Amino acid sequence: PPSGEQFHVLSNEASFYGAAALLYSKQLRAAAEYFEDDLFILPSSVHELIVLPASARDPMELERVLSNVLSDSDQPENFLSDHLYRYLRSSQEFISVPHSPAENQRASD
Repeated sequence: PPSGEQFHVLSNEASFYGAAALLYSKQLRAAAEYFEDDLFILPSSVHELIVLPASARDPMELERVLSNVLSDSDQPENFLSDHLYRYLRSSQEFISVPHSPAENQRASD
C-alpha cells in the first residue's frame, strides 16, 4: 500500500446501504491483497464499512474506536453493528472478533 494509507472505506457507488459490500467477496479479497494482510472490519453504518490491515491494529482499541464512532452518530437509524469483524486472507473467511483479550488471542492463533 502507499505510504501512510492505513484504511479503506467500502461502500457502493451511491453510498446508500453500502455496508452490503461485506457480502462482496471480491472487494474484501482485493483489500486484503492490497494490504497484504488479514483485515479488521468496522461496520461504521449501514452505508459503509471501514477496513484496516489486521497486523498493525489492536482489536480492543478498534472496538473503542467503533464505539466512539457509533456514539457520535446522530442518526441511530443508520446503526448496523457494534461488533468488530475480521477477514482471514488465507482462507477468505469472515469471522466475528471476540470481545475479551483472551478470546482475541485464541482467534489470532
